[in-house]
Amino acid sequence: MKAQIYSIISVEEGLACIEAGADHIGVLVQQEGWDCPCAASIDTAKAIFDAIGDKAVKVLIPATNEEDLIIDFVLKTGPDVVHLSGAYKSNPAFVKKLKAVDPNIKIMQAIGVIGKESVDEAHKLAPYADLLLLDTMIPNSHGGIGAIGKPHDWSLDKEIVDSVSIPVIIAGGLGPDNVVDAIRTVRPYGVDSLTKTSIKDENGKLLCKDIEKVREFCKLAHSEI
Repeated sequence: MKAQIYSIISVEEGLACIEAGADHIGVLVQQEGWDCPCAASIDTAKAIFDAIGDKAVKVLIPATNEEDLIIDFVLKTGPDVVHLSGAYKSNPAFVKKLKAVDPNIKIMQAIGVIGKESVDEAHKLAPYADLLLLDTMIPNSHGGIGAIGKPHDWSLDKEIVDSVSIPVIIAGGLGPDNVVDAIRTVRPYGVDSLTKTSIKDENGKLLCKDIEKVREFCKLAHSEI
């Protein structure tokens, strides 16, 4: 079972999460004017990925709905996987364009799990992705999926996992308290944690990772086969 940890904001934090057991490390970069939790600059994202090397899978979350910016962020940071979690969805033309830039890069397409229509969307988009990420969705101005910290209906996740031919990572309010139940219910390829393995300020803003919670989350995930 793969353990994916988002959103890393420094080299030290990334390496600490890997030491704690993370298999995938996610770093978010954003276009100018956006205000995403735990966003890193382009230079910081590149430094994190350079430091990680092959110690973990490097996942870039480009917070933008502009195709050219997604490609630009990939070129400047050097990830293994690009995670599409906004209104922009993977498609044949994008796959061709991205693979021309880096033939080895993988596409992780987020699916906002809100009902049976999410199963249909997963089937529609899976042919243009290497992995799917299933996350809780509350519509926002950018069409973003995730970073909400709340679970959703895992039975829908299970239906998707059982009916697509690519690996599926599940997210949405997962932490040490519920990751084992989620794994046993869904049997995905991997599990993702952001909110419940983060330290927050008094207003609930995500500040940084709680390494001990990361360690516990990863240990529990790896204990489930």
